[in-house]
Amino acid sequence: MAASYCNQPGYAVISGFTDPNDERQTPQILVFYNTANSNLAVQLWRGDKSSSKDDEDVFCAKSDDRVGFVSYLTDLAAAALSGTNVVVGFTEAAPADGCQSSVHKVSILSPVYQTLDDTDIKNTSISIASSNPLAVSNDDDDAWVYYLKTNSHNKLSIYEYSLGDSAAAPLGANPTLGSSLAAYWDGSTRWVIYQGSADGDNDYQLFEHDPGSDSDTKIAGTGGGGTNCRIAVAYDAGSQTTYLYFTTENGDIFRSIKDGKTNRWKSSATQISDDAKSKVANGSQLAAIYSGGVVHLFFANKAGSFKGHVVDTLSQKAERRDTGISS
Repeated sequence: MAASYCNQPGYAVISGFTDPNDERQTPQILVFYNTANSNLAVQLWRGDKSSSKDDEDVFCAKSDDRVGFVSYLTDLAAAALSGTNVVVGFTEAAPADGCQSSVHKVSILSPVYQTLDDTDIKNTSISIASSNPLAVSNDDDDAWVYYLKTNSHNKLSIYEYSLGDSAAAPLGANPTLGSSLAAYWDGSTRWVIYQGSADGDNDYQLFEHDPGSDSDTKIAGTGGGGTNCRIAVAYDAGSQTTYLYFTTENGDIFRSIKDGKTNRWKSSATQISDDAKSKVANGSQLAAIYSGGVVHLFFANKAGSFKGHVVDTLSQKAERRDTGISS
């Protein structure tokens, strides 16, 4: 029997093929998630519009196996780097003098285990962007991990950890406590999207941060999401289009679009959820990937299922799937 999901699972998605836009191949998606016994699991999906999956294509610890060290109720993220897929998340620090640690270890979880940095245990958001989103080795490869951490001025910041340089530094962004993070690479620039508060008030907005220039852009049409807005991003390199997904307080999913040719976000967002099965449960991570001409979204839904899956055909109405990840 496979290990069961956490009550509020993290999800990370990545293409299983070297070129997700190669029409000669059937696209494949690797869906990583954390389990109730603190291990990392993966399931293989078709990445096209048919969106079928095979229950046998699941790799995870059994429910009676040894408990792992992946932190409970935390996010995951995945990207390609130097010809391999890298999954990052948080791991539990060893207890000191029998007391529970107050920190998470920002860590690589796969293909090897390696800790990168510490952060307060209440910070559970993480994302990653790679300069080479295809799993093909390149001498110029780098990937950047983003997470929340208190800086030297005792202020919550987004930290960027370069896997190429093995170095971490705070960015000038001003996230809200518990902000979700969504990072991507557009072929020339890395970006990280986060939730902030405009002018320091309670008008929560989404911002896009450019770590290279350490500058922010407010994303129009993303206000009113309340705290704990979940964020995911998918990038289509062919059309140079960024698809941003975010949730409202009641779990509805909205999509906003950025045209890479003009580098501008559209002024409004489109709702793609319509019932409990397509709404994101409180605390669940939202993950997105562009594959096979559509965007696949994975999450725990309001209907009480850990199998929430929406196929966004990028029209006004998305197609809901709920036949996905085995428990």
